[in-house]
Amino acid sequence: MGGIKIKEAKKIREKFEFSHLLLLGVDEDGTQHIATHGKSKTNAEEAATMGNQLKKKLGWPAKDCNTKPLERKCSNW
Repeated sequence: MGGIKIKEAKKIREKFEFSHLLLLGVDEDGTQHIATHGKSKTNAEEAATMGNQLKKKLGWPAKDCNTKPLERKCSNW
């Protein structure tokens, strides 16, 4: 089915006026998806750290627990 799109995470974060957002989705086959979003660059980095901690707790491979926020090409922080 695919992962959670960043623009979708942003919409949810903005709708609820959160500074940080972590989304966990699970497919019917048990595949887990985690997306994070932050209002500012610092918030995005903190959300990514929280997402990595969640992945570790869920037993994800170590190589998948070092995600950094995507560089934003625009000023939509």
